[in-house]
Amino acid sequence: MSGLAGQIRVRRGFSNLKLTRNDSAPPFNDIEPSGEHVEFMTEQIMVVTMSYAVIVNSFYELESNYVDY
Repeated sequence: MSGLAGQIRVRRGFSNLKLTRNDSAPPFNDIEPSGEHVEFMTEQIMVVTMSYAVIVNSFYELESNYVDY
């Protein structure tokens, strides 16, 4: 996994959105993240995958390129 450290991941359809591991704050930019934050995020991901929907608050003015896509 260490070879992925600087690799860019692009989500299909959002070619102008590019993220690397280094764009994340610790501990999420670690090769093997651990700790309370990671446990909390893992729990939240599990809950979201079992839900029927997710409500997201956003602003059209900030994300109009993605909303209009």
